Amino acid sequence: MLKKLFIVFAVIIGIVVLVVAALFISSWTSRPKTDKEFLSQLKGEVVFTRDIKGQGSEILKYSFNDQKIATVYQCDGVCDYPKWSEDGKNIIFYKPNNDMTDSIYQLTSIGTDLQLVGNIKLSAEDIYPRVEGINIKSGDLFMVTNGQEKLIYDAKYDGKFNTGVSYVSWSPDKKYLIFVDNRYTIYITDTNGNISKLTIGSAPNWKY
Repeated sequence: MLKKLFIVFAVIIGIVVLVVAALFISSWTSRPKTDKEFLSQLKGEVVFTRDIKGQGSEILKYSFNDQKIATVYQCDGVCDYPKWSEDGKNIIFYKPNNDMTDSIYQLTSIGTDLQLVGNIKLSAEDIYPRVEGINIKSGDLFMVTNGQEKLIYDAKYDGKFNTGVSYVSWSPDKKYLIFVDNRYTIYITDTNGNISKLTIGSAPNWKY
């Protein structure tokens, strides 16, 4: 009798092990192996900025459709915090003024029809808006679900030369996070923590 119970118990344990192993293998093989493979699953466009050494900065956009970067506008001086308009047809960005205010500009997604919209004094909340479901602690990125934190990105924060993650936001469908690390590199991660490098830049804003 004991021998039969042992055999049944061993069979059950074996089945459980096989099921767990199958799920692990399935999960592992379904993960993207390269940045290119990961990014090819995404859609839409990301607008962002990048410094041009000694020549100001530029506004660029990345298209997931062809995985290419296009220059939208080259700025004489600093252009920052670009974002898509609500209809997705235009790009809005800011240029700092000598009086500590910022001029608001708008242009089309291909860099034409530049218009001065107005002036504003950007606050810390404007620059680093709070993102629902996300915490940044000591430079590291955490996703919060039902009050529980899950580490998504370890920025190797040291408090001096590496200040960690900034400019984090959700993709339009809330399935991915896009953020910038201290080395001005833009990353994208899914909610499982699969991370891929997008490009060098800052202040990304994503639209579908």
